[in-house]
Formats: sequence, structure tokens, C-alpha cells
Amino acid sequence: MIEAQDSLITIKTAIVLKSMLDEAKKRGSSHSRISNNPNHIINSIGKIALETGLRKNTVSDLVNGKKATKLTTLISILNALGKTLIDFSKHFEKITDSDIQNFKEQHKLLEPSKKASIKKFKK
Repeated sequence: MIEAQDSLITIKTAIVLKSMLDEAKKRGSSHSRISNNPNHIINSIGKIALETGLRKNTVSDLVNGKKATKLTTLISILNALGKTLIDFSKHFEKITDSDIQNFKEQHKLLEPSKKASIKKFKK
């Protein structure tokens, strides 16, 4: 039960982060930081990594629901995106079962039992 709940939280967190990142992409050019614009917009996984000091793969795993996030990491990412924990929670609470199912289908997330059987098969 706890694993399923943790997985659901990880997916919902990924949905919100992806949504916030997509929103940032719509707001500005990916070249705004390069031109030393003081009002640059963080609108890519790479820019979030640079701004937070996290590895790019770590940020990617969080946004794609492959890894759970700690609160301190989440807050760092939100700060980089110019968002607050309140903004995050508003989005988080609005996520529907349909949103979760769509995310799973898009990211081809497998249930833990299926992952284990695939690993056994590959050995």
C-alpha cells in the first residue's frame, strides 16, 4: 500500500513539474539566458540543473516520474522555475485519475511487479 502511494506521489509530482516546465517554455525563449538577460526564464531541464546545482539526469528523472523527490530538491526546482510550494500544491491537488493514466501511458511506466518480471526474463 505504501509503495503504491509513494508511486502515485512521484507521478503526481512529475505531472506538476512537467506542467510548470511547459508553462515556462511558453513564456520565453530558450536563448534568454545566453544573452545575459537579468530576467532570464528557466525553461528547460538543463537550465533547472544549472540553476539548482542538480545533475541534469536527476532533474530529468524527477520530471519523468522515474525518481521520487525530496522536499529540499523540490523547493530548489520550484525556486528555479519562479514558483512556490503553494503553486505546486494547487496543481498537485487538481490532478485527476485521468491525468495520471495519461502520464503513465505517455511515459510507459510499468507497475513494479512487471518491472521485476522483465528483469528476471532478461537474466
